[in-house]
Amino acid sequence: MKNFFDAFISYGRADSKTFAIKLNQRLTSVGLKVWFDQEDIPLAVDYQEQINDGIEKAHNFIFIIAPHSVNSPYCLKEIELAIKHNKRIIPLLHVEEISRETWQLRNPHQTEADWQEYQAKKLHSSHPNMHPTIKKINWVYFRENLDDFEAYAAGLLEIFDRHKDYVQKHTNLLVQAKDWERNQKQNNYLLIGQERQEAEKWLKHRFTDELPPCLPTDLQCEFMQSHQILKHIYGKLNPPAYPDELSGKIVKFDQSEFIQADNTSMSKEAYAYIPKACETESCKVHVAIHGCLQGAAVIGDTYYDTTGYNEIADTNNIIVLYPQVEPSQPIPYNPQGCWDFWGYSSVDPENPVFYTRESPQMKAIVGMLKRLAEPYSATIP
Repeated sequence: MKNFFDAFISYGRADSKTFAIKLNQRLTSVGLKVWFDQEDIPLAVDYQEQINDGIEKAHNFIFIIAPHSVNSPYCLKEIELAIKHNKRIIPLLHVEEISRETWQLRNPHQTEADWQEYQAKKLHSSHPNMHPTIKKINWVYFRENLDDFEAYAAGLLEIFDRHKDYVQKHTNLLVQAKDWERNQKQNNYLLIGQERQEAEKWLKHRFTDELPPCLPTDLQCEFMQSHQILKHIYGKLNPPAYPDELSGKIVKFDQSEFIQADNTSMSKEAYAYIPKACETESCKVHVAIHGCLQGAAVIGDTYYDTTGYNEIADTNNIIVLYPQVEPSQPIPYNPQGCWDFWGYSSVDPENPVFYTRESPQMKAIVGMLKRLAEPYSATIP
């Protein structure tokens, strides 16, 4: 079971330590689990790694607005990571600016000139240097001696309860997607069965009358992309197979026999996943085109074996063809091993054909598809 948190508190110690402690105590008093760095970083561990992990596993990211936090490079890192993970961010306005007297107490040996320089840099105020994302989100007011702490704490708890299930599923799916990413996107980290169905339902949820509390990240979408692509093309599909229970096999074949031009940048070998049922039954064929720097010549079997296509293809009688392109230069100039989308494979650069049926790469793929359409005994070995 993952160690999730209801909230992560980001704050600047100089202005808000006492307030942050009070807030943490208030939240934990009602049973919430809070990531608070005064308590949650053990000795002799990587400080930044622990903070990153806390933000990743927190359902809500609380940022306490005060001059110290707004101008802190450490708090900025925390904000940027929360934004990257599309967390629900809840800004709390605590201190709008500090006075000359407060600054002097913290800096007893500094002079009036130092204070003037401090002001010139806008370090005494929360507003001028505030991160634009924090600036545009509605704040919860917790100003010292101005706002009722208990009243606004109750409002904060109401925010936590708003779309609670959606936000928690966002965190859970993010953590699973990050695990997949950290393990070279191996297919045994992909979702299956009911867990996958619930994740797909979450991904399709739309907020029609209000803004969503958080949005899916690119990584979360990529985590489920292969299944979404196939469902978009073929409609309703059977659930994917477990990675270790695939019936078929990945076959490597010589694709050079299908290449009829010199400037294709295509590799000698390509791959196909063929479910067991497709040895005796008619099957659909899906062509999976890899991205730049994603061919087998660059990343080995990662794309054709771990992107999740094979698992859903196995239970739906779909052959997946993985043609391959590799980096090449100077002729053709394709240093990142991309499929041709600008004309490097065209004989006449003034009249490129990479986007037509006359493209030598497309002709090669058509040749592979025709071979796959032949009886099994004559198909790609």
